[in-house]
Amino acid sequence: MTQSLHNGDVDPQVSLRTSRGPAQRPFSMFEQRQGLPSSVGPSHAMDQTRTTSYQLNTMRGSGEYDNTRTGSPSLEPTETTPLNPTYTSLPTQEEVVRKTEVITKRIQELLISAQEGRQDSFVPCADQIHSAVLDMDSIFPKTRCSSGVQGALRQLVSSAGRLQNECRGHLSSHSHTLDPKFVTQQVIQCAYDIAKAAKLLVTHFQ
Repeated sequence: MTQSLHNGDVDPQVSLRTSRGPAQRPFSMFEQRQGLPSSVGPSHAMDQTRTTSYQLNTMRGSGEYDNTRTGSPSLEPTETTPLNPTYTSLPTQEEVVRKTEVITKRIQELLISAQEGRQDSFVPCADQIHSAVLDMDSIFPKTRCSSGVQGALRQLVSSAGRLQNECRGHLSSHSHTLDPKFVTQQVIQCAYDIAKAAKLLVTHFQ
């Protein structure tokens, strides 16, 4: 069952999963946060970090998908039938899950950096996420994928590209004019979008 979150709050029992603690159990999909504030405080940024981590914890164990409002029409599945099993060049579920786990791990590393205020780690983390996303994209034959899969892949790749731009822009000559807290908020939102697209992609192979 979908768990509703209000005002960016999350269940206090849901925390960031790191290598220092045990893995969290899977949870159901939740509603997407709407919009970004012009300025954010430490508690707000921390809440969204936990929200994105909560999103990641749902990706492996839940087959549910909240099809209410994702912020991008291309994310909504347009086909209700499964992929044609005769397309032997399509990736297997195992391949998709394995590459999704790599993306998930890279996003978690970025969220840990954001939580600890290590903005100097944003660029290398974003580059690793982008590389993992391109690796996922490369295993899908574009002419044989359903329109739903193609939409999820486009959103996945474009979100990873935006994340790179946000992180690299932070190091540009004019970055000193930006509120570091706002930069962190933007980066976390990009990570959320990547996790959302990756989860939708996985649902096509469950």
